[in-house]
Amino acid sequence: MGDTATASALKQVAEATTHHGQQPHGDRHTG
Repeated sequence: MGDTATASALKQVAEATTHHGQQPHGDRHTG
């Protein structure tokens, strides 16, 4: 369970970083 929680947290951080750095605003939020 801890591994899933860590993966989820890392995924959110990674998506936030990618979203803020490359992805168009709203692309991740919509999909």
